[in-house]
Amino acid sequence: MPLAVRLQIRKLWAMDNLHIFLGATVADAAARPLHWVYDPKKLNQFIKGKKEIAFLNQNKSPFYSIKTGNISGYNDVGQVMFKTLISTQKKSEILKNFKKNIIKNFGPGSAYWRNLKLRKKYKKIKWKKPMKGPWIHQNILETIQDNGFLSLFRRSRERDINASCGSLANKKAVGNG
Repeated sequence: MPLAVRLQIRKLWAMDNLHIFLGATVADAAARPLHWVYDPKKLNQFIKGKKEIAFLNQNKSPFYSIKTGNISGYNDVGQVMFKTLISTQKKSEILKNFKKNIIKNFGPGSAYWRNLKLRKKYKKIKWKKPMKGPWIHQNILETIQDNGFLSLFRRSRERDINASCGSLANKKAVGNG
C-alpha cells in the first residue's frame, strides 16, 4: 500500500477516535484539582456539600497545583502520543518520534523539567503544600534520563500508569491495531 494511503488511513483512524481522547481530556481536567487525594476522609471533606465536584476552583492535590481546567501530566503524555501518531509518516519512526516529542514536551527547558528541582527539594523535607506548576511523572523522568524508552511501556503496564497511552502506542507501533 502506498505511503500516502497508509498515512491517510492513520489520520482517518485518529479523527474517527478523536472523541474518545477529547472525552478523556475533559475528564482529566475536570478531576485534576482532586488529583492524588487518596485519603477518603480528606476527599469527603473537600467535596462535602458540593453539588458539583468537577473543575473545583481550589486545588486540593497535595503535590502540585496548576490552574483549574489545565490537564495533568498523564493526559499531556497522551496528547504527545496522539500528535505523534497523526504526524509521523512512517510506522517505523513512531517510537523514535514519540521519544523526541516526550523529551521536547517534558525534558530540559519545559515547565515539567523546571519543577523537577523543586520536586527533589520537596522529597527531602516533609511535604507541607503543593508545588506550583506541573508534575513530571516518574516513568517519564526515567524514560528521559535512562534513554530506556521502551521501558516506559513496560513500567506503564506494570504500574497501571499511562496504560492507555502505552497500549495505544504499542498497537500502532507494533502493528496490532
